[in-house]
Amino acid sequence: FDWLRQYPRYFRGITLRLEKLGGNIENDSAGVQAVGQWWSRYEQADEESREKLEKFRWMLEEYRISLFAQSIGTTMPVSEKRLTKQWESVMGKRR
Repeated sequence: FDWLRQYPRYFRGITLRLEKLGGNIENDSAGVQAVGQWWSRYEQADEESREKLEKFRWMLEEYRISLFAQSIGTTMPVSEKRLTKQWESVMGKRR
């Protein structure tokens, strides 16, 4: 339930992303691809694994904030490296 309190931040992040979008589709597309590769992995995980990946799932939301709405700030340090580390700690090194 703690993460539910973050939804106003996530909505603000969406708003900021849309405001910044303008003609900068290339940067936005790069961010979409960066998040998309991780989201695909998460979606392909089985139900049991998804329960173990709860922190990872919310790290993805914070990663979106870091890519699209940096001015809001994240609630935890998040990066490609940290996502990889969290994924591997739960799922192992499979891709």
